[in-house]
Amino acid sequence: MSRKLVYISVFITLLSETLALNAQNLSNIPKTELIKLMVDSFENQICNYYSINKENSSEAFFKYVNDFNSNKININDLTSKEELELLKISNETLKKYIWVTDKEKFERFIKNTEEKEQIQITEIKDERGSSEPLYTNKLGVNYFDEYSGKLLKETKVNDLKEVLTTLRDMPDTSPQSSAFAFTYINKENYKDPSLKTFIAFELYYTVLNTLNKNE
Repeated sequence: MSRKLVYISVFITLLSETLALNAQNLSNIPKTELIKLMVDSFENQICNYYSINKENSSEAFFKYVNDFNSNKININDLTSKEELELLKISNETLKKYIWVTDKEKFERFIKNTEEKEQIQITEIKDERGSSEPLYTNKLGVNYFDEYSGKLLKETKVNDLKEVLTTLRDMPDTSPQSSAFAFTYINKENYKDPSLKTFIAFELYYTVLNTLNKNE
């Protein structure tokens, strides 16, 4: 084997080991740091996409929400391999914290309704006329528990609090319905870190999870 080929072989081996080490390190990263990495990555992507300086990133978030609501966004134009890797890690690290399945979300909705209304729900009727499962293992954002509670506590945007509270009371939700609600939030409020975080996961990473599941 020539010296040049040996160098190339050694480089590829070292690169593979570095990538594996980075993935291993990220798998042990604290939840808050992983969330920040994912939100920062999304923020950089949409700022580049709209050619907006990061210090004005609230404008990029505002544009993204409105374009998402109008079906003008192709998620694949934004996504990087790094984000897909972060998403994969988050599906394990942030399980039950941010990510829950549709079925789990529906079960939480039932529990929440029973507690609020002081009733017991014993039967759920499916009137769709479809053989497809009513709820699946598709991952979506957890509107209950510690994560959403943290957002509700830290945000200064009352509209975000109302959106989150409303989502808890809905048996069936989607990023599209959330995007529509976000379009009513004042542009100035898009500077709020909690709103940025919720948008990143609800309108971007949730969609990536769905796309990856369908591939």
